[in-house]
Amino acid sequence: RINMNLEKLEKILKENNQPQFRLEQTKKAIFEDSVSSFSEITTIPLDLRKRFEKEIDILSFEVEKILVSNDKRSAKALLRLKDNNCMESVLLSPRPNTWTVCISSQVGCPLGCEFCATGKGGFKRNLTSEEITDQILFWRQYLNRKKFPALSNIVYMGMGEPMLNWENVKKSVEDLIDIKLFNFGSRSISISTVGIKGGIEKFLAEFPQVN
Repeated sequence: RINMNLEKLEKILKENNQPQFRLEQTKKAIFEDSVSSFSEITTIPLDLRKRFEKEIDILSFEVEKILVSNDKRSAKALLRLKDNNCMESVLLSPRPNTWTVCISSQVGCPLGCEFCATGKGGFKRNLTSEEITDQILFWRQYLNRKKFPALSNIVYMGMGEPMLNWENVKKSVEDLIDIKLFNFGSRSISISTVGIKGGIEKFLAEFPQVN
């Protein structure tokens, strides 16, 4: 089984002589309707759903554990990647009916800031753009299952320094604001940094509307 990518989906559809709109139906179900499995996409034929389920993983990680606060306004997920490294991702509700996701950009962090637990564990590797955006897919699925309001904000304030993984962070933001994929507003995304000068300059040039 491989991680989900649109090229693989399109290849399977072409092999089954399916029209182009099947890809759009599948993308809508995953990115907008927040389905957790291909079997839920009733707009596409059953044989296609079964093949997708057999060959493709929607998410690039397994959920090891989810911890929920007593007031139900925050949740933290431990996510195991395909290489057995783990990362954390957090869902927060700072105000009623408002949900923010705090996502990671690296496994560990090389900077070792004194106040931060992540840095004490050292640096393992950068996350791919897919592993970054899959955190949003995961929490959208979670909110959908719980019948909670939709996601309002995304903050890159989890594990890692985003500006030290610039190319993957850049691609992840492009996918998040793509109207044909996540369709998220630029002004609802914030990227936190300790102050990597070269990264900040690239960021400002590429995404003037992102916080």
